[in-house]
Amino acid sequence: MDTLAKVQEVIAEQMKRPLSEVTPDSRLEDLGDSLDLIEVIYALEVAFKVDIPLNSKELEEKLETVSDVGKIIDRLIAERDAA
Repeated sequence: MDTLAKVQEVIAEQMKRPLSEVTPDSRLEDLGDSLDLIEVIYALEVAFKVDIPLNSKELEEKLETVSDVGKIIDRLIAERDAA
């Protein structure tokens, strides 16, 4: 399973939404409130064994869509594995 598909699966499960509603272009703010998003970030950190910074100043990329989350996780995994 590729990163984006797993991200979509985790988000759908955490937000209690059908997987069909969680597309790569889905905006995170449209899927749930800020508390839901914190829970999603935690679940993604556990699933991928990475630390996702919640402070946007620590991220070079925007964290607005499901696709953005997949790209950031791919980068964090690459950085982790390179260390």
